[in-house]
Amino acid sequence: FDRMPIGCILNDTEFRFTYWNPAAEKIFGYTFDEVKGQHPFGIITPSSSESAVASVFKQLARGGIDVDAVGENITKDGRRITCVWNNTSLRDGTGRFIGIISMCQDVTERKKDEERLRMYASALAQNNRELQDFAFVASHDLQEPLRKIAAFGDRLQVASAGVLGAESREYLERMQKAAQRMQ
Repeated sequence: FDRMPIGCILNDTEFRFTYWNPAAEKIFGYTFDEVKGQHPFGIITPSSSESAVASVFKQLARGGIDVDAVGENITKDGRRITCVWNNTSLRDGTGRFIGIISMCQDVTERKKDEERLRMYASALAQNNRELQDFAFVASHDLQEPLRKIAAFGDRLQVASAGVLGAESREYLERMQKAAQRMQ
């Protein structure tokens, strides 16, 4: 357990710490000697999370095998962190509850990154809506000049049918087709 990259914590039937690996020391800032025999409430569990943590302990003590949770914890220096907990009840050969083994990981930075991604995605969606609105307005605003070009092209074609040379008629046709394509 000492070489595990994630926190490993053992608790007895009273939920007191009986083991705490180096990864747990790194996560919470306490050495095992500082927490040995202590209850997590008031040490790594904030008062706002005590009822949820007590519920997990009760589920495991009553026969639950595994209970996973994400919760807020406190470090030795008072920082609030978010941890993912994988808790398993420990039982002796007769099935009697003898404690809990918990694996924990500090996911505070990952949660912050996920929140930043949600914010960026929201901002991107807003920018896309604004861009679509702009494109609609710009497209609509360009329609009127195109209609004028087509209308004046039609008038010019009718009024100058016998006056324009072949090359000028070709230019006029190209202009009208281009205006029609853009509408």
